[in-house]
Amino acid sequence: MRRVLVARMGLALILVVMLFGILGGLLYLEHLIDLRSAPAAVGADVEVAVLQRDGTELYRGNVTVPEATALAALLAAAEEGRFTVDVETFPNGRYVRAIGGEPAEGVGGWVYRLERGDTSEYPPRAADLTPLLDGDRVVWHWTDEPIAP
Repeated sequence: MRRVLVARMGLALILVVMLFGILGGLLYLEHLIDLRSAPAAVGADVEVAVLQRDGTELYRGNVTVPEATALAALLAAAEEGRFTVDVETFPNGRYVRAIGGEPAEGVGGWVYRLERGDTSEYPPRAADLTPLLDGDRVVWHWTDEPIAP
């Protein structure tokens, strides 16, 4: 009798853990779908700074972007500042492969920091999925270090 009770409790525990795992996975999937389908903010005036690999400034200025994303701001800055941006598209967003002819290599590459009011963060998503608001500041720079959001 005792073995049957222990077996039933074990089975119930396994089913509860599986249920939480399935629900957690569905919530995570819903979060990813929301990020991909979230519309970009419509129009914003933002400041963009682009620092070269050696830390010197390649560009600093204000741009107005009709599709207000961090990537759109970089592309507008590139057009105004006359430097190149190479972008590659992946299922989870667009990846900035090179800025100003400086390609990503090894573990190094281009990242962006979003500054809004008193906050500064490295958004945990692709730049084409990061909406901007009027007055935001986007700083693009090279790093060889992992960035924690």
